[in-house]
Amino acid sequence: MRDGSRIFATVAGALVVFVVIVAGMGAYWWSHRGAAWFAEGKVAFEEGRALGPSGDNHMCLDHSLDRFRACDGMGCEIGALVFLNACLGEAAPHPDFCDGVPAKTAVIRSVTWRLERCEAAGFVGETCGQLFASVQGYCDGLRMRGVLSARSASPDAGDPPIAPAP
Repeated sequence: MRDGSRIFATVAGALVVFVVIVAGMGAYWWSHRGAAWFAEGKVAFEEGRALGPSGDNHMCLDHSLDRFRACDGMGCEIGALVFLNACLGEAAPHPDFCDGVPAKTAVIRSVTWRLERCEAAGFVGETCGQLFASVQGYCDGLRMRGVLSARSASPDAGDPPIAPAP
């Protein structure tokens, strides 16, 4: 066997071993924690759907941020995200909710906007940007359906208000 073939076989074998280990760890994690995360996500989804009709988009975001503030781990953060998406789907649209929300395709503006919104909500170095990515997805969906004009994505327009951190 040539040296190049030997190196390739070694690297390929190591990659296969790595994939098997990661798959085994994933299966172990899912068997011990996955069902609980799934159940928590389902509860968060139902709570979001139940709360949505009683208010507007701003209320959904405020409640999601409150949930996120109370989180102590990734499972809870995912629950806050699931809650937000479910709530936004049921809530009454507020006319200014998407003002200043950049399209997800405006990558640099999106990152800047998410960081600014997280900081305004009292989060620094946190993963709350995913909540605002959901806001962007919601607003992009409204724009695609023609419910909002492209003007609502203007970087000069105001941002949706955020409840200050307690």
